[in-house]
Amino acid sequence: MTDKIWNKLLNLELIIGMIVSIAVGIVGEGLPRLYWSRMCWIALIILALNFILKICGKNKHSVKLISQWLGSLTLILVFDFLIYTTVSTLNLMFKPLILISSIIGLLLLMLVSIPVVVVNFPVVKNWFMRLFMIFILYLNYSHNVNRFLDSSGMIKK
Repeated sequence: MTDKIWNKLLNLELIIGMIVSIAVGIVGEGLPRLYWSRMCWIALIILALNFILKICGKNKHSVKLISQWLGSLTLILVFDFLIYTTVSTLNLMFKPLILISSIIGLLLLMLVSIPVVVVNFPVVKNWFMRLFMIFILYLNYSHNVNRFLDSSGMIKK
């Protein structure tokens, strides 16, 4: 795929992420086990800032560079946090769909990071920062995979 398609996919992910963070932030306030629902509002701010910088940075190289660095450092963590909170919210609200929502969440954890890596990671030229980015990816995946709230024993470690 071309860079233009990956950029459009990332923009779509940013918009969906903002909608999901608003929805989970509102719904999560009523669930006692979702103590992190306030973090959804912080995720919304990060996603909106990334989206605005991405739109404004089309013509300015320095803004585009800042947008790519900010996206490299934050977007994968924010998207995975939103997937984790959304699946956990669904698991707490709809008990019969725990297995289905957890499997969909695992698939989304694998697929959502691809546009972020393709669009934002080429800006990282320093070997140490590339190693740091890979460490963030590893840390994020090792923490989030199979840890959805109320997931059944078949999925959970």
